[in-house]
Amino acid sequence: MADRRNQRFPCFTLDGKLVHTYYGDFLLPCDLVGDGDRFYVPDLNSRVTIADSAFRVIGHLGEQPLHWQDGRWPDIPESEWKDDTFISPHALCLDRQGNLLVVEWVPRGRITKWRLQAEQQQEQE
Repeated sequence: MADRRNQRFPCFTLDGKLVHTYYGDFLLPCDLVGDGDRFYVPDLNSRVTIADSAFRVIGHLGEQPLHWQDGRWPDIPESEWKDDTFISPHALCLDRQGNLLVVEWVPRGRITKWRLQAEQQQEQE
């Protein structure tokens, strides 16, 4: 569960007892998707964060620093949308090939497919 305004992820047992709270380099985290030893966090503030199993940030995808401070945000005109950046990621999932499908909170809606294989190959080089 994302606690967006407090920039954290509290984890509870099934009977509601707090087990642990994870913090990281999050601005307005909306969701948390795990895949092996990585977590992917869509952040309304124009990025997706990748963290390791200890919630240490590995990197940010599609980030537009301070883009969310634009007075038009999240109603940025489609003519200004870029394929390699985000406006306001709200949710995501992984497909069978390990690519991210990122859903953004914009008036018309937007789904972006981000190919992680290229990102992972760059990290290994």
